[in-house]
Amino acid sequence: MKIEGEHLSLQSGGKTLLDDVSFCAEPSQLTVIVGPNGAGKSTLLDVISGYRTPDSGMVRWNGTPVQEMSLAERAVRAAILPQNSVLNFPFTVREVIGMGCIPLSPASDTPQLIDAVIQELGLREMADQQFTTLSGGEQQRVQTGRVLTQIWNRQDAILMLDEPVAALDIAFQYQVLGLVRRFVTRGCTGLLILHDMNLVLRYADQVILMAEGSIQSHGPAAEVLTSALFQDIMSVSSTLLQTAQGQQYLVLSPPG
Repeated sequence: MKIEGEHLSLQSGGKTLLDDVSFCAEPSQLTVIVGPNGAGKSTLLDVISGYRTPDSGMVRWNGTPVQEMSLAERAVRAAILPQNSVLNFPFTVREVIGMGCIPLSPASDTPQLIDAVIQELGLREMADQQFTTLSGGEQQRVQTGRVLTQIWNRQDAILMLDEPVAALDIAFQYQVLGLVRRFVTRGCTGLLILHDMNLVLRYADQVILMAEGSIQSHGPAAEVLTSALFQDIMSVSSTLLQTAQGQQYLVLSPPG
């Protein structure tokens, strides 16, 4: 599902949050938004998802303005996980995952779908535990599973995940991003916010670099993450290296 943002601007409390932002995210590509704190990354994701309405400009999903779509229509087309997703009720892990089935048409395979998500995210041993007893990282994996359940069997959906691996152990970071990559490979459109630039380099097809509410650069990950503009905005020195096995990685250090 193609996502287009056209001249998006948004102000709040006298502060410019988005300033004439335009971009395109294509199906079968994972686009990662990077930038310093306060750059407008989460705000942009909120506008793309339809959660917030820009003061001017338009977001389109496959040509349809997102604000013209009902919540139900969006729910079956997109898996959206905000930066802070709080749940304080005594639901089990299985019940939380099952919430992702609510937008879907009634189907006899719902229990099998929930089981598949639980298995894929390594949640089998905690499936019947209360969500509130889990660690922050475990809760993050459950919440990710919940939203992915909404689009589990779709090949043309959108994934919008705001820092989905921030609280996860290294192995689970790879697990979740590998799962996202599989969704993208089969035709979904991925939009993520990440702060670990080596994960960005490993998984992103395209990178959007933001600062002060504007898109400063948009292009292939290796190009954006080693550009002079990236180093200036992020206040780091960035060097691209490669292992003997051909895996690229970034060495980031303070400037000077």
